[in-house]
Amino acid sequence: MFLEKPKVLKARKRMTSRIVTQDDIETVLAEIKENTLRGSIDKAHARQFSAIVLFGAYTGQRPYSTIAQLRVEQFREALQLEKPVVQVEAARLCRNP
Repeated sequence: MFLEKPKVLKARKRMTSRIVTQDDIETVLAEIKENTLRGSIDKAHARQFSAIVLFGAYTGQRPYSTIAQLRVEQFREALQLEKPVVQVEAARLCRNP
C-alpha cells in the first residue's frame, strides 16, 4: 500500500539488427583506397579512416558510442603494456562530446 511496485526492466539487445560482414569491411577499405588514389582523401586521413574501420571490425566496438571517445593516450598506454589492452573509460563514454 505504501510501497511502490517494482518496475519491469526492459531487456537490452546485445546485437544490432545489421551484421557487418567481411565483404562490407573490404568494400569500405576499397572505397578509402580508391578515394585516396583519386586525391579526394589525403594519405594521412586514409590511414586514420582505415585504422578506425579495422579497429571497429576486429573489436566490435560501436563507432559513435565507443570508438569516437577513445584518445591517443589510451593507445599509447596500451602499447606500453606486456599484453596491450585499451582501457575504455565508462565515465568518459557517458558524457556528451
